[in-house]
Amino acid sequence: MDIKDLIIEKRNKEELADNELEFFIRSYNNGEILEEQAGGLLTLMYTNGLTVNEMATLTNKVAETGKLQDLYKYSDRILEIHPIGGLDDKVVIALLFICSSLKLPIVKVVDREIGILDKLIGVRGYKLETEFEQIKDLINKSEIVIIDEPQEIAPVENKLYRLRKNLACNDDISLIAMSLMSRKIALGLKNIVFDISYGKNTYVKNIKDAKLLSKYLINMGKELKKGVKCIITEQSEPIGKYYGNSLELREVKEILQNQMSEDVKEYLLAIGSDILELTTDSKDVEQNKKTILEAIENGSAYQKLEGFLSYYENNDVHAEHIVPVKSDFEGYVQELDMALIRKIAEELNAIRYRKEDFLDIGAGLEFCKKIGDKVHKDEVIGYVHTNDMNKISDSVREFQEAFIISNRKVKSTSRVKENL
Repeated sequence: MDIKDLIIEKRNKEELADNELEFFIRSYNNGEILEEQAGGLLTLMYTNGLTVNEMATLTNKVAETGKLQDLYKYSDRILEIHPIGGLDDKVVIALLFICSSLKLPIVKVVDREIGILDKLIGVRGYKLETEFEQIKDLINKSEIVIIDEPQEIAPVENKLYRLRKNLACNDDISLIAMSLMSRKIALGLKNIVFDISYGKNTYVKNIKDAKLLSKYLINMGKELKKGVKCIITEQSEPIGKYYGNSLELREVKEILQNQMSEDVKEYLLAIGSDILELTTDSKDVEQNKKTILEAIENGSAYQKLEGFLSYYENNDVHAEHIVPVKSDFEGYVQELDMALIRKIAEELNAIRYRKEDFLDIGAGLEFCKKIGDKVHKDEVIGYVHTNDMNKISDSVREFQEAFIISNRKVKSTSRVKENL
């Protein structure tokens, strides 16, 4: 078999056979084809699209390039929550403790999702599990399981991911779906809930693409005999009131003490209902939401959090400086510039994109106003939390600019757009 033949077929918009896709993945993983050839075929997949069968086959073959795990053997109810492009780590972490209190085993595998890892770094002494065999007892006890993804999981996917980025193909919905599912298959996960956030500053730019990605993931789940649910959310502003690691861990505590904002509550109940549908077969959405709320209201979820924190040297980390940010205008918040908010957080070292980047655990942003809120001139709209006052003037100015304020009244709309 010759890679050039596959390139010609895909150029002619033909569907590639299973053995041809297996040949491509195996040859690329083993370095037996040129990078230019792999790039050429990937670009044609991007341009001409993939069928559901091609996506499913690619997913399996990519998963098979590394060591396959079988998390499902520990429990037939194991589930993972995977946020795509959102700022929802605090809610995902809260759900881990809620599900633990409901005796539902959830495994969170940290790969490129370093945001969840960063929140937990705020718990001094916390270390990720690194060996899959070590988590069996934790799963059986319905304890919190967060594990660092081994390097041997679907190694060719990392190569394909870099190639996609270099070829500006990393926004292709079918290739994103393949990438996501291949890692889940390699881990032996059976039930997955995907939170697909769309917006200007995410991989998925609009609701049309979010629906398409949901369709691909659900169809591949059926093809691969996996339980897949997708929730589509709009990322027009940060969820909750904090953005930053120790701040968001503080908000997790507030959520589990039933002191959460309405946008957090709506999202939490929507995704929590999906979790129960997959792990308990309960199709009653309202009853599922009630079950999630009861775990919070009766204190059992917060007890799980306290039990988790008791194992570690849990000294709350706070920024040395908390600086108020006041509005220069009067009116209503129309929009929050998410790209600018991310930029500020990056400049404060409150977030990182690579594991080797410096991280300031205490740094972050606090929001006092959200979309639709009335704002008066010189009213405090937020706070910058920082340990480096050399950055404060730029951060305050940019934080002010992130709030788009006008005289037009607007209503805050639901963050959750669809459950599929």
